[in-house]
Amino acid sequence: MCAIEKRSKPFIQTDHYLTSKLPDKDSILGKFTPDRNVLKTSNPELSFRMDKREDGFFQTAVQGIAPYITERTERFGLVVGSGRKDKHTCSGKAINCFNYPFPTGLNLGG
Repeated sequence: MCAIEKRSKPFIQTDHYLTSKLPDKDSILGKFTPDRNVLKTSNPELSFRMDKREDGFFQTAVQGIAPYITERTERFGLVVGSGRKDKHTCSGKAINCFNYPFPTGLNLGG
């Protein structure tokens, strides 16, 4: 066993590794239908929208009140977490990771 394998073996036994998945309709909590794809926050000027397109899955941060709205869209690159407490999604840019703490009991799949 090489040095890299010795260091990486403990990580592959962690919950983060075991619950890390590529984005697909089953690994991302929530719906992608237009009437169910928005997560509103306690700030009325900030929400998040999820979209499924032919070229992948995307999340958009929407800030402001119409007509003064700014949007930033990133592709889902990795989904980490079981969804029991929260779910992390990362874009293809390692610096852009978002943690969406969904309230306990919120049915995102239904």
